[in-house]
Amino acid sequence: MGINYIICDDQQSAINILTDNLKRIISSNNLPGRIVIATKDANEVIKYAKDYELDTYDINVYLLDVDLNANRNGLELAKQIRKMDPLAYIVFITAHLEYGMLVFKYKLRAYEYLIKPVDYADFRKCITSLNEDYIKLLNSIENNKQSFLNVISGYKEYRVNTNDILYIESKGAKAIIHTINNNIETYMSLGTLENILNGIKMNFYRIHKTFLINLIHIEQANFSELYVKVINGDTCMISRNKKLEFKKALNNSRLTISYRE
Repeated sequence: MGINYIICDDQQSAINILTDNLKRIISSNNLPGRIVIATKDANEVIKYAKDYELDTYDINVYLLDVDLNANRNGLELAKQIRKMDPLAYIVFITAHLEYGMLVFKYKLRAYEYLIKPVDYADFRKCITSLNEDYIKLLNSIENNKQSFLNVISGYKEYRVNTNDILYIESKGAKAIIHTINNNIETYMSLGTLENILNGIKMNFYRIHKTFLINLIHIEQANFSELYVKVINGDTCMISRNKKLEFKKALNNSRLTISYRE
């Protein structure tokens, strides 16, 4: 369990410096991590991303030089990594300031962009911040373990697995709980259900006064037309004043979701 670091740079001297500094940061701050690859060969990184099967509690961190003397540069390498390892952290390390806009343009979701020669304090700040983010991810995984919501509907009481809830819709005096298998109507208010779920889960978000969405079941978020599409094909409206906060919540969740701006 921990963070796997993969270093790729075309200069051995740069690899040595990164490796030594990273080991020092991990050791001095007692961080959960290890260096699994330190190489000049981009193909070795691709093979790792393709073959490695992550443990539930593992995460990969790729430290990539942008200007690789190879058939592909660091940006192209990152695009391939994203296809095979979508939840990975990517940190670009380069001497070229102008590549910063390309990282944004290609939507590579880089965690950090460090300029050579990398200042040790900046590198330490990046790694410790990344570890804090990793701890939040672990907490999110723990919260996503099986839990149940007790719902009263008519004369019956249902025990609903919260992971099966797609979204909850407010309709008049009722709330409709849309699950993977069926829909349940209840006179429990949307606000009450939101408070209960927020007490046992971290992945529910109120995107509109009439919709409470389960982030793990979003297939697409369309921020230009203000709606989300869930895995069963249903769509839910996004309130305009919730747009920025909701986008931030999605980014923090680190879920792989199709975006449309």
